[in-house]
Amino acid sequence: MDISAKQSELGSLLEGKSVLTVPVYQRNYAWKSEQVEAFLNDIEDLAIRDFGEHFFGAIVVLDRQGQRELELIDGQQRITTTVMLLAVLRDLTNNLDVTSVMVGENLVSVPTRINSMLKLNDQVTDRYRANYKLEKIFKSFVLIANEHPDRKTFKTHFKDLDAKERFSASELRKAHMMIEERVQKWFSEVRDDKQAAGKKILEVVNRIRDNYQFLEVKMHNEDDAFVFFETLNDRGLRLTPSDLLKNVTLQKAKSENPNSLEEVLDEWDSTVDKLEGIQFSKFLRHYLLTIQDSKVQTKNIFATFKQIIDNYGEGGAVKNLKLLRKSAELYAQVLSGGSTGNLSLDRIALRLNLFSETHRVLLLAVLRGGFSKTKVEFAFRVVDALSFRWILTGRNAQELETLYQGAALKLIAGDDSSLIGAFDPLIEALPKDEAVRQAILNEPARRDLQLYVLGSLEEARAGQGGVWAVQGLHIEHLAPQRPASDADWYSHVAKVKPGVGLPSYSDYVSKWGNLTLLEFEINTSIGNSSWSKKLQGVTVSDTNENDENFRGLKNSLISVTTDLTGFNSWTAQLIDQRTSWVADGIVTLTNLNSINGLSQRVSAFKVLD
Repeated sequence: MDISAKQSELGSLLEGKSVLTVPVYQRNYAWKSEQVEAFLNDIEDLAIRDFGEHFFGAIVVLDRQGQRELELIDGQQRITTTVMLLAVLRDLTNNLDVTSVMVGENLVSVPTRINSMLKLNDQVTDRYRANYKLEKIFKSFVLIANEHPDRKTFKTHFKDLDAKERFSASELRKAHMMIEERVQKWFSEVRDDKQAAGKKILEVVNRIRDNYQFLEVKMHNEDDAFVFFETLNDRGLRLTPSDLLKNVTLQKAKSENPNSLEEVLDEWDSTVDKLEGIQFSKFLRHYLLTIQDSKVQTKNIFATFKQIIDNYGEGGAVKNLKLLRKSAELYAQVLSGGSTGNLSLDRIALRLNLFSETHRVLLLAVLRGGFSKTKVEFAFRVVDALSFRWILTGRNAQELETLYQGAALKLIAGDDSSLIGAFDPLIEALPKDEAVRQAILNEPARRDLQLYVLGSLEEARAGQGGVWAVQGLHIEHLAPQRPASDADWYSHVAKVKPGVGLPSYSDYVSKWGNLTLLEFEINTSIGNSSWSKKLQGVTVSDTNENDENFRGLKNSLISVTTDLTGFNSWTAQLIDQRTSWVADGIVTLTNLNSINGLSQRVSAFKVLD
């Protein structure tokens, strides 16, 4: 691998012989206001307050020997922002009519010094070229000097762009306007003194050129660049799996049909957009598990992806991309739990995503298979029950993924009988009812499963499937984790340190029977009060003799909570009995009858005789 690295001043990169270009596979300029603000603060410390040198980080470029272009593999956001800053300083120089200033005994041209980092020596060719979506916009709105008749401004001409262009350039526009505002602030005190302004602008430019240090990493062929690309991603730097795989796809598509490049780019960006911020490597790993029988480790995703494209043969990049885009749409449906078009499936997806990821492998394959509505609903119910029972009873997660991958690979598109056959091993692997019951009775309530269990009970208790979409529901500990000093919880439930072999107060607090669902505003008002106050709520008088009412459990609209409001106290015995009620209910809601679509209801919690 032919890679070189050296520490340099930024000026050596921006005043070299090469044009810096952003490859087509790179994303748009995407820095938010926080990143731009931090960048400008660094510049201010470096160039305005004169705090010494600043390390710019690593800039990774591909140098195709014999060409005068350097492709920015990593560093696009920083270089783009720096070029914008230099262009804004050039525009300020023009506005103030600054030409040359005396530095010691030398007359130095400020415009020439700035332009040396914006133009090649021919003073015509721009040193920086943005990616394909922003190239024309960046040139017209940033690189062309403000005195030129073709120059456009973001304040007056942005509205003239079409909707797609405005979307692509939205962050660029915000960043440019932030930079303009900060630069105006920096030089506000010297605007009326041309010489003072010129010297200060020159000082800032020189500090950026000479005191902004960076590590230049240079490679000379695409294979080395790709390997380094992967390694950068593994080390947690700015590149993403989407960028890596976009590069593979574009290279292959370009070699097959150069004219399709822009179409492929749009298709890829559309695919990533459908995931709406979902971690791309996670989606891709699950996708790959549905199309091949070998295990997929994250570190091997990129090599696997390339091999799949090659295996498709001619047109493989485009074919793979179309399949990937369809799967991304379906994966987003599974993850969001609100867009399958089927309310019962959406509820299952919502509650599964509370604690599981592996289930997405099989549900993705099911949705992609074009099976009948009945069989899809059956598949969702199997995955729902198996995922919950498996995790509750502490089974091995890798074994479950293997089960789901095996079932996914057995599916034959549109063949309902293949789905039934593929799911038989999953039903056989379903942890038994007694194992589920014992896990509820004897283990503390797992935090990641609490909303699933209580929400399922509420849905079965009241028939309100909408509980999964309700905002502001909280898990309430009926016997509080930290009782108020005036609440006698330890005498009703258990001592903090009981005798040997006896359960403690904290043991009872963590039992399933001690948990319920509660609206946020009630939860925050009753806090750690006594049982009577938790039930009825409290009225508090402030120093101005105004009364403020805090609602209690009796004001809740949630059935599993209102079932409890008839009890005059909350005791260890009731917690144990309600834990048994939870165990019986969740076993019923995840058993074979439920999987087969038989409607299940749960009775209200009552004291056992």
